[in-house]
Amino acid sequence: MALILLTCWLTRRPSNIGGFQPFRISPAQQSRLRVRATRRDIPRCVAFDLDGLLWRPSLAQLGVANDLALHCSWPNTGGPPFTRISDNSLRDRRGERVALFEGVHEALEELVIPGGRWYGAKLAVASCCQEPAWAKACLKAFRFNGRSLSEILPLQHFARGSKRLHLRRIASLAHCKASQLLFFDNELQHCEDAAELGVTAVLCPGGLTAESWKAAVAGFPRPGTVINPKRLRRQKAADGIV
Repeated sequence: MALILLTCWLTRRPSNIGGFQPFRISPAQQSRLRVRATRRDIPRCVAFDLDGLLWRPSLAQLGVANDLALHCSWPNTGGPPFTRISDNSLRDRRGERVALFEGVHEALEELVIPGGRWYGAKLAVASCCQEPAWAKACLKAFRFNGRSLSEILPLQHFARGSKRLHLRRIASLAHCKASQLLFFDNELQHCEDAAELGVTAVLCPGGLTAESWKAAVAGFPRPGTVINPKRLRRQKAADGIV
């Protein structure tokens, strides 16, 4: 009986026996722990295309004059230096605007802010853009949460050709399997190339939107599959699902 009473007393009041104070966590920390405890399927690495996916327009369009693609070193053409303006978009040296798609902010909140749904995943760039030097300049100029996108997306691979090449390299840098990698691109062929490798790919023909991000969160992991948010929306509408 005495043992039962002692046990009840110890469990009802904090103990400081031997100077030890009980470990306590704040309600915010408890909420984050609950979120992390329920998120079973977290990508080890999330990779993004750039032109037409993270931002618009395609950077190659900034150097076009009279239907002739011009190199950045030619005078009176677009391209760097890029200057960030108040709405976090950029202006190139000719004054052309480069802006992030609306889903980028939502995705980065979940990936970069502590307590976010997928906080801790490694972040990467997989691009075959025509002017990688311009793309790197844009990544340095765009900011989120006080950091440049170049810092936020440290694993970068620029090369022409199939996205299989990019994603093999990124998986190696991230020390993960292809099945643990999530990839976003605005072109179907690139997504299919990624899926052949065993990656979960998300097709975003209109750039990274809130809809495509939510479809990725709901659908991952689907190794070897191309997630098409627009097709999913049509299927839900046909099934009468709001």
